[in-house]
Amino acid sequence: VLRAPFLVVVGAAVAVTAGVRALGW
Repeated sequence: VLRAPFLVVVGAAVAVTAGVRALGW
């Protein structure tokens, strides 16, 4: 129940990190 929002936050953070690395910032 509480894991779903947590996974969403973690997934968003991973996506942002991957995007930043892809852009080379």
